[in-house]
Amino acid sequence: MMAQDRSPSLLELLRQQEQALHEPGVRRDGTALRCLLHAEFTEIGRSGRRYDLQQMLSLLLSEEPDGAPTPPRIHAQDFELQVLAPDLALLLYRSAHIDAQKQVHRHSRRSSLWQHVGQVWQMRFHQGTACDTFDLIHIA
Repeated sequence: MMAQDRSPSLLELLRQQEQALHEPGVRRDGTALRCLLHAEFTEIGRSGRRYDLQQMLSLLLSEEPDGAPTPPRIHAQDFELQVLAPDLALLLYRSAHIDAQKQVHRHSRRSSLWQHVGQVWQMRFHQGTACDTFDLIHIA
């Protein structure tokens, strides 16, 4: 079993990059997505469907806000980092969607494998798994 990494700088960097991918502006910006997602990116979504990079780019770039004027906000918390190798890190966390009426739904456990490529960290793999509801930690 790998020890949990206590490096605040890498944890903070990957948390910021992960949360950037939750932002509607980034999700609709092909250049930003290509900077954050590895060329061999794969995702197994919360639904169990598998996506490659091109499928994910198509999905995100055409993303509609669920027919609502405001897309749901993605809340993320409980980040943990495990450094698997000098150029490979596993980021674990929980997330939930908060809609315009402040209803919380789609509670999930998330894992992302980040790979250091050149001078940047890119997401190589992501998985979301439905989980029981949990209390959201509100950070000011």
